[in-house]
Amino acid sequence: MAGRTDTVYEVMTDDAGVRVKWLTMENEIGEVAFRWDAVITVKTFKRDYFSVDCICLAFETPAGWIEVNEDMKPFGPFLDAVERSLPGFPPQTDWWIQVMKPAFAPNERELWKRNKSEQNNASLGTARKLADQEG
Repeated sequence: MAGRTDTVYEVMTDDAGVRVKWLTMENEIGEVAFRWDAVITVKTFKRDYFSVDCICLAFETPAGWIEVNEDMKPFGPFLDAVERSLPGFPPQTDWWIQVMKPAFAPNERELWKRNKSEQNNASLGTARKLADQEG
């Protein structure tokens, strides 16, 4: 049986949001999460790993940017959840090839942005949820 050769990531989604968990080679665990209603912007780009590229999605939230990439499993169901959860998010067929080609170029583009009134409501809702959890 083969062991791990790198950090292992798992992406989980539900109706509320996304959770990314990881396990490093040193057996250190971690996780980061964000709510769909807290997403402000979604960008896509490629990372050049010398012999291969890795397509990434970056999610801007009030807490900062969170990156998910195609090496995190299960990426296909994750993309399906993004399309379902962010109204107006373009289907993968509309952008994947443009990011993939040409090879080894970043090909960064903005895929989705919440309008200003929704951003204000999302920030207020996130602040209220945090206050409720603390109190």
